[in-house]
Amino acid sequence: LTPAQQQEVLQSSDFHQFFSRSSKMIERLLSYEQSSNYDFTIDYAQDLPAAQVEEKLTSRYIFQDSSRTLNRPITSVNWSPKYHELLLASYAGNDDESSSSQEPDGMVLVWNLHMSSRPEYYFSTQSAVLCAQFHPGNPRLIIGATQSGSVVIW
Repeated sequence: LTPAQQQEVLQSSDFHQFFSRSSKMIERLLSYEQSSNYDFTIDYAQDLPAAQVEEKLTSRYIFQDSSRTLNRPITSVNWSPKYHELLLASYAGNDDESSSSQEPDGMVLVWNLHMSSRPEYYFSTQSAVLCAQFHPGNPRLIIGATQSGSVVIW
């Protein structure tokens, strides 16, 4: 192919669709360790009408409390089993050296889909929270596991 023909192929919508499908398949192959019972070629949108299929994800909600979560890695996310509009995110310590030493190393923020500008609830501990989740039978309890080896229940 001439350079002009190569550019024409690279800019065509058919090539972009092919490349998008193929790259998803390759990513699945590269990230999956045991390939025994997994179909890497599956198209999760195959049952949808063509008009409903989008090749990109769009952001619906962004939950961020910059005063508390800036430069903190999120260690887990969990939906409430009873209140479907609530989700929690657990956070490890702040990596920013300019942060206050009085800030807790770990925290859990409970977010509400109807109120993304600030957390519904805030819980903290003196050790990074590695994972947290809602209690399956009592939605008012949250359990967390910390880097120090403690289990905390809020």
